Amino acid sequence: MTGHTDQAGPPSLLDAAFAALEGAGVAWALVRGGPESTSGDVDILVEPSTPDHLDALLAGAGYRRLPGAGQGSHLFYLGYDVRQDTFVVLDIVTEVAFGRLLEFLTGAAAPLLARARRVGDVPMLHADDAFWHLLLHYLLDKPRVPAGGHERLACAAARAEPTGALAMVVDSLRPAGRTAGEVLDLVRRGDRAAVESMSAALRRCWQARDRHRIRSRQIRSRLQRAHLLGAPVARPIGMSVAILGPDGAGKTTLAEGLAASVPLPSRLVYMGVWRDYPWDRWLRWLPGARLGLRLARLAARSAQCRYHRLRGRLVLLDRFTYDAALPTPDLDWRGRVTAALVRRLSRNPDLVLVLDAPAEVMYARKGEQGIPVLARDRRSYLDLALRHAAVNVIDATLTPSRVRREAHLALWRAVAETPGLARPN
Repeated sequence: MTGHTDQAGPPSLLDAAFAALEGAGVAWALVRGGPESTSGDVDILVEPSTPDHLDALLAGAGYRRLPGAGQGSHLFYLGYDVRQDTFVVLDIVTEVAFGRLLEFLTGAAAPLLARARRVGDVPMLHADDAFWHLLLHYLLDKPRVPAGGHERLACAAARAEPTGALAMVVDSLRPAGRTAGEVLDLVRRGDRAAVESMSAALRRCWQARDRHRIRSRQIRSRLQRAHLLGAPVARPIGMSVAILGPDGAGKTTLAEGLAASVPLPSRLVYMGVWRDYPWDRWLRWLPGARLGLRLARLAARSAQCRYHRLRGRLVLLDRFTYDAALPTPDLDWRGRVTAALVRRLSRNPDLVLVLDAPAEVMYARKGEQGIPVLARDRRSYLDLALRHAAVNVIDATLTPSRVRREAHLALWRAVAETPGLARPN
């Protein structure tokens, strides 16, 4: 195995993926990420014939495919390591291409696999290829070199030479008139401004040499991402998660924790119905105006949620229209009509997480609503859980990390049972 398993237990999720590739006799190499990565993303280059059976291969290792469009040869797989309470995303490619739309194709996949060297039991890119791949990734895929990127480049440059397929690409382009060796010297000298300027120079030189293919790949990628080319999308391919509970249950803490811990693009959308805005009071004398405005807001937020799901994102719903059904003593007939319409017009989320705690605990945390109201709302949320299979009740008296772990388990069960999420466009 890869040397980072727990000898007393089963292999880690990442080890399982590596073992599956090895067992199938696949030619592969780790490009970025791995056991020491903290981002959750692992990039792997494989031989072109592999994707034909990759879904079944990685499903046996505990992963689920994240369907997407317009991502070139990229295939994304999500897994959840229960023992370590971490998500892992495998980004597997058969071609080496750069740019936001993967428009800069190199044709270097086969040479990179041929030069891969094993570190322990893991095949990794040759030191030369690793440096040039990282440099092109920063300069062509990103708007600018990310924080810490120059340090990583300098570390890789210390072990690299201007040789290999990717170095030859840079040498043939001559960005700003520089050879690959001169570009490497810029990185070694720590001339950050000059390195950053290579981004625009590389793009200009590449476009001048291969304009038609670059433009064709850009157009194709955009059409696929807009679902105007390729197989039609029957439904949104992201996932919506509603986080419910009385005030003080920890909804905001959990939403922020999930956004940080799940290595997928996420958006927070407020779906509450009863919040009054400053200008609403002027509409109370106009029959139907407040109802119309609330329904319009709900429609806009529902459209926002659907948009993010179409883009393959994890949508975290703050509040939800289920709240409209909570018993409220002072709700008049207009409020009851609003609540009924809101529930009929809204689409159920893919997953509902209800945070449950005694009313006294929630009141001690925020000091709002009062214990009788919090107890009433708690009973209503628990009744909701009995009526809907997609609702998961989590003990909110646990520590935030334990609550987040329970949410991870519920999310992973939903992903494993549903035709998955998609990578961002």
